[in-house]
Amino acid sequence: FRVVERLVGDVVNTFPDPFLHLGGDEVNTSCWEGSERIREWMELNNMTAGDAFKLFLLRTQAVAAKLHRRPVVWDEVWDVLGANLSKNVIIQQWRWGGNHINMTRNV
Repeated sequence: FRVVERLVGDVVNTFPDPFLHLGGDEVNTSCWEGSERIREWMELNNMTAGDAFKLFLLRTQAVAAKLHRRPVVWDEVWDVLGANLSKNVIIQQWRWGGNHINMTRNV
C-alpha cells in the first residue's frame, strides 16, 4: 500500500480540493487471480480477490482521510462494503434505479 499512499499523496499535493474521488466501479479482480505474486499474497493472507478488493477500498479511504480529503466513491462500492463504508465517504450514484439513498439512511 506504500505505492497507493505515495500516489494519493501526489494527487493531493497537485489538486487542493477537499474531496478525493477513489472510483471503485467496474473493477475486475480476475487480473489479481492471474498474477502469481498477488495470488500468493492473497493465499498467505487467507483472502479471496473479493476480500482483497474490500481491503483495498478500506485502506484507500483511510489514506484519503489521513491526508485530510473526503473520499468520494461510485455507488458500486456500497454494494461491496455496505455498512462498513465510512460515514464520511460520499457515494456518487450513477446507476439508474439505485436504492443506495434508502439503504444508507439507517446506517
